[in-house]
Amino acid sequence: MTLRNVFQKKLNGMILVLGFSGFMLSACGPAHQENQNSGLPDDAITKGQTLRSNNSLGHFIVALVADQDEGQALCTGSILSQNMILTAAHCVEGSPSKVQIIFANNVKKADPSQIRIATAIYQNPSWHHPSADKKGDLAIIKFSGGLPKGFSPAQLANDRFQLSKDQNVLFAGYGVTNGTQQTGAGVLRMTKTTVIGQKSKTEVITDGRDTSVCFGDSGGPGFVAIKKKFIQWGVASSVLNQACNEASIHTSIMDYKDWIRATMLRL
Repeated sequence: MTLRNVFQKKLNGMILVLGFSGFMLSACGPAHQENQNSGLPDDAITKGQTLRSNNSLGHFIVALVADQDEGQALCTGSILSQNMILTAAHCVEGSPSKVQIIFANNVKKADPSQIRIATAIYQNPSWHHPSADKKGDLAIIKFSGGLPKGFSPAQLANDRFQLSKDQNVLFAGYGVTNGTQQTGAGVLRMTKTTVIGQKSKTEVITDGRDTSVCFGDSGGPGFVAIKKKFIQWGVASSVLNQACNEASIHTSIMDYKDWIRATMLRL
């Protein structure tokens, strides 16, 4: 199930996109100063932990709030440069009329100085012309205004980087804590789990039985910790069930580094 709640047959069951329509903010309004008392709960990621402002991992991650036909919707992204964000392609499906990039651990407490507006959106062409598996779930968002103080680009894994089965990985995002009830979102949280295999050459499966990404965490980064540095290797794309308690699927960015580089140069 993609985190966008688009149903399609994958693996041995249903896979849910982790994106926007799985968590709609239509009752909350735009994530700007007038919205500080909106009804967003103060947590995210199932069975994870809140990421404090002094945790360096959060300095690479943003929330994305998009205006869709159905209302506002939430995803997660990582910082590529002073004016670019990496996220999931399905997070910007349908060309949203407006996308806000929020540089704050708590979406509902963000002030105007922590918000940027997207000026351009580029989906990976593999997603536009997908196989039955809809591979290449990546997009790059350009914005104006630069990075707020304290934020910096994530370090991406190089082309030679490889994950192994049972390897420890970290995830962070702003999504729901309960996929079935669609509750709990808007605060940056992190969790740790392990790699259990690959769905395809470009898609990594991680264990979600104890803790997992969930709806609204789409586009969020997957990291490994190497010599006290966080290296991003993936982008959250989908889960296997509505409860987000089986496994999750992440797009391997190593397989799309040429597209990422070319798109950044183009912008």
